[in-house]
Amino acid sequence: MGKPGGGRNDVDPRFISLFSVFNMTFPADESLYKIYNSILMGHVQPFVTEIREIVPQITKMTMDLYRQAFRFALYFDYLVLFMSKISDFLIRMID
Repeated sequence: MGKPGGGRNDVDPRFISLFSVFNMTFPADESLYKIYNSILMGHVQPFVTEIREIVPQITKMTMDLYRQAFRFALYFDYLVLFMSKISDFLIRMID
């Protein structure tokens, strides 16, 4: 940690030792597609074939919507939150 001043304060090293920091690179589009497609496909397994066939299109459209609507959001956690909300909405509509 930096020296105090300019809005910084000393933080006790014993307190800092309680936390971990992980660095993740942004996953490739193929990985994100596979993750969300698998989640949604698992939820629609009991349904008829027509519904299961449109799951890949729904996943692709959701990812495209995110990219067009939230170009400024470069952080992975925003994408995860957005995709989770859309998937949750679709799952609730299907159930």
